[in-house]
Amino acid sequence: MLKNLFTFIFFVLISFEASSQNVKKAYKLYQKNELVKLKEVLEKMDIKTPNNPGVYYLYSLLHLTDSLERISIDSAHISILDSKENISNVDEKQHLELMELDITKKSIDSLEDVIDKIEFEFVLKENTVEEYERYMVKYSSSTCIIEAVKNRNALEFLTAKFQNTWQSYKLFLDKYPYAIDASDAKLNYERLLFEEKTRDGKLDSCKIFLRENPLTPYRDSIEKKILVYYSLGNNSSGYVKFLTNYSSSKYAGLALNLWYYSIDKKLDLIDKTLINNNLYDSLASISSIDKIPLLGFFEDGKIGFMDSLGNTILKISDRKYSLDVICSFIGSDFFVVEEKEIKTIYNRKFDKIYSGNFSLAEDIGKGIIKIFSDGMVKLIHKSGYELFDKNYEDAYLVDGKYILLLEDGKYGLFSILGKKIYDFIFDDVFQEGSFILFQKDGLIAVSNSEKIFDDAFSITNHLNFFYVDYEYFDSGFLLLFTENEEELLDDNLNIIIPRTSQFIDFHPFGWTSKNEYGIKIFSKLFKFPFSTFFEDLT
Repeated sequence: MLKNLFTFIFFVLISFEASSQNVKKAYKLYQKNELVKLKEVLEKMDIKTPNNPGVYYLYSLLHLTDSLERISIDSAHISILDSKENISNVDEKQHLELMELDITKKSIDSLEDVIDKIEFEFVLKENTVEEYERYMVKYSSSTCIIEAVKNRNALEFLTAKFQNTWQSYKLFLDKYPYAIDASDAKLNYERLLFEEKTRDGKLDSCKIFLRENPLTPYRDSIEKKILVYYSLGNNSSGYVKFLTNYSSSKYAGLALNLWYYSIDKKLDLIDKTLINNNLYDSLASISSIDKIPLLGFFEDGKIGFMDSLGNTILKISDRKYSLDVICSFIGSDFFVVEEKEIKTIYNRKFDKIYSGNFSLAEDIGKGIIKIFSDGMVKLIHKSGYELFDKNYEDAYLVDGKYILLLEDGKYGLFSILGKKIYDFIFDDVFQEGSFILFQKDGLIAVSNSEKIFDDAFSITNHLNFFYVDYEYFDSGFLLLFTENEEELLDDNLNIIIPRTSQFIDFHPFGWTSKNEYGIKIFSKLFKFPFSTFFEDLT
């Protein structure tokens, strides 16, 4: 047994000695560039002494002599990884022998870096996502891996950018959330998603989008659109809806102010539970003094304001008010003050509403100030919000709900926050009772606030221009004329007497319609069989 153990040890030592000498021999062949002989020696050594890190190292060097062929670089990489894996398994004597040939962990790592960089040159030349990802898998410890990831991500971003859809950017973000281009992808994703989901401009689309994307950077913009819808008709119910659902909105203060002035500053009609306390308190503080008739008075060359009982409401100041404030009591809830060659409009708490060069400021109702300057007008809400982003030839408030604007000699109708209802197509617009009449090319169309409200939500809103003239009755009826026909409407636009060739007359008991068949009576006082005609009435 002892003899057999000695024989085994002797065989191992002789094998290593032969292996070591063969590695040295092979290394000399490499140095002499005798590559054919080198290959033969390495193949024999690989059979006799498998897992030899020196053999793998020299194999790697051999493959690198053909560095223009990518398959050779791939083989060199495999060999150097094998060398790296086995270098830690050698004994002391093998270690010294390999040290003599400078085959160490350090030299193996250095050669691996060289191979990685050569392979990366091939990858750069191909410059595809697939090549970079293959490289990242096979060369995961390479010093080029960061650049590979960066380039791969850049190519993927270009693909997403070329497709330019929110889906393509979302796919990019899901796959590469930490990419350099992730921030740009995020911006594009949010923008395109917002544009697509709200493209139709409908209220429901905006509400659904906010519900599904509560963190969207376009939240302010969408809430503004929603407020524009809820302010159609300038009704209290719309502002209640907005503040109920979007009480933390950037536009909550504007909604509250629109609501306040839409109900003619009746603060007691506002439900304070819907509103942020600070917003409500601010409004309450101005409401406490904005309806008191004030009279200006002089004191030490300055002007202050008192109420009808002589109580000082606004302390004296050196502001340059117009002198008419001391002539009689004023009900206006804002002041125009000259300051350094410009005029400033303040509310009664002296919060600035507007400042600029203008000739006149006129209150047209519902919290809207019409400001005249250079032959044009702009509209400012008393909250300080500019209602339209440009000036017009003139502007009017219609039924306390809509804004009529004049541009290039034509009138157009808009909501109070600027949503276009009817384009600039009318020659004139006027109101009789609850009827709102539009004139175009000599013909008249009839509407009212309720129908206009419906048209504001409709894509195909339109007016029917049938009539050439009209007669309004204080009882809430409108008699309309075409060239040879007449029609009667009530104030809800219900047709009382349909349009036909006839003569319609008003009587204390109601209405009559006269045509070739006789006279028909329309009255709540009398009942007649259906389609009864009379020859005459007394």
